[in-house]
Amino acid sequence: MSEVFRVLRPRGKFLSIEPLRTVGTIIPCPLLSWKFLSKKKCINLLRKSGFVKLNYKYKNALGHFIVEKPN
Repeated sequence: MSEVFRVLRPRGKFLSIEPLRTVGTIIPCPLLSWKFLSKKKCINLLRKSGFVKLNYKYKNALGHFIVEKPN
């Protein structure tokens, strides 16, 4: 995320679509070694990278995060 933040222009927006750790993602994928993050951890990762104006939507076991780089 820090590399995405670095290359964005000021006030540039970034869309991240992430599979989230929920019952809906754990049940269909029990044998996969993927490690899904919780919504809270995704938000913390985006904020820690410096993004602001976080908009979030959840659909079909995916978290849609739209964030902006500050001026």
